[in-house]
Amino acid sequence: GASIVAALGAGWYKSLEEAAQNLCKIKEMIYPTGEHTEWLKKRYSIYKELYPAVKLQYERLKELNS
Repeated sequence: GASIVAALGAGWYKSLEEAAQNLCKIKEMIYPTGEHTEWLKKRYSIYKELYPAVKLQYERLKELNS
């Protein structure tokens, strides 16, 4: 994630979406199993809340590159 934002901030890509499409590839999906499943689900729930919390900053970075 940080490298995507850095590439965007450096002006290598015009948008966060473009940077992500060029830098991220899904090779395999692995789902949590076993004793750590609930622990991971709780942390993932918090993680999903982070993007809306920093969305404004992403928009500001986009404006800097315009």
